[in-house]
Amino acid sequence: MKTDLVILVCGGRKFEETQEGKDQTTLEKERIYFNVILDYFKTTYNISHIIHGAATGADSLANKYA
Repeated sequence: MKTDLVILVCGGRKFEETQEGKDQTTLEKERIYFNVILDYFKTTYNISHIIHGAATGADSLANKYA
């Protein structure tokens, strides 16, 4: 039986924006890495809630993932 888990995602406002000095490939790799981490938690635990502040960046990625 998987343990219930509540995940809080905060910070990292520039995951979805073009950052100076970063190309689209690098930004896409960051998005993939973000999803891989959440996928790990999803397969290991029962994610009961994903909490985020609805800001740009990591928060909006968490919203899309949920």
